[in-house]
Amino acid sequence: MRSSFRAPGPKVVDAAKTIIDALTSSQAGASKGELARLCSASKETVQRALNWLRNDNNAPIEFRRPVWRLTEPYRLPLLSPQPDDLTAVVLAGAMLETVADPDLAHRVQELVAELDQRLRAAGTRGLIPARGVSATMTFGATIDRRRLEKLLQATLGKVVEIEHRKVWRKRGEPAFATIRLEPWSCRVHDGMAYVRGFARDRDGARTYRIADIDSVRVVPNARTSQRRPPPDEIWGDRDPRFGIDEHKPGEARIVVRGAVARWFEPVVLHPQQESRWLEPNEVLERRVPYRSRRELARRLLSIIDGLVMVEPEELRLELSGYVKAAHDRGLITWEA
Repeated sequence: MRSSFRAPGPKVVDAAKTIIDALTSSQAGASKGELARLCSASKETVQRALNWLRNDNNAPIEFRRPVWRLTEPYRLPLLSPQPDDLTAVVLAGAMLETVADPDLAHRVQELVAELDQRLRAAGTRGLIPARGVSATMTFGATIDRRRLEKLLQATLGKVVEIEHRKVWRKRGEPAFATIRLEPWSCRVHDGMAYVRGFARDRDGARTYRIADIDSVRVVPNARTSQRRPPPDEIWGDRDPRFGIDEHKPGEARIVVRGAVARWFEPVVLHPQQESRWLEPNEVLERRVPYRSRRELARRLLSIIDGLVMVEPEELRLELSGYVKAAHDRGLITWEA
């Protein structure tokens, strides 16, 4: 069982870094006495460092008399960063800036600067500039940090009451709904933040866009009624990276021509998609599973000028419906 977190002292932190370096370089492992000599510390300090690594950092360290050893590669990116760690944080910070408020973005930049300083102090060269990468998002919404924090804290077994703005409501329906939610997890998808959990009022799992949540209130003394699903089942039975919405799933065949096809070729719509050039660098065929017909249809609108074929018919009709709606409102015109 993991211990409650307590910040370690500097001696323990220094010993932890030395222990990881020593166990990484020795497949045979090392005894506590050997680690104490390498750390220039007492056996008690080494033991505290080992406990902190295993209990609070999930370090894969095992003890088999008389030595301690790593069972798989491991490092402490914030304490002993490598260039790859800085690259990861720079990329994450660039993407975060598209959805985060300025305060959160500033905190990430401070973290980048700290990692950069630690790498330079260790004599590492060839670092990337902290602001060498930027990111933009065509559709996105800034995350309300306090609202997100409340929802994240509630994933630890609390019940919240949210005021949810009903974007897809029918005419005459109330603009907001009050929902009691047992949050499981949050996710950023296509520049939008979502929360997934058990909605008591709907008696089932539901996903809500956080930008549509007007307020979050923890319900005092309320106990959750449902067990949290395993991480790989929280968002349903499909990979949520390639679609949050669930609406009439299927498999599509898409044919695209010309420059649009060349632009579209590296775009990943689904990890199981299959692509082939019917005409080299001119006509591209893609077969792709989809979780939501309406979501894929909206994505295809962005390449509609290069589309040659869309199957199945139901997906084509969904796409045509969006185009027809725009035409009926006078936004699209064409000559007969």
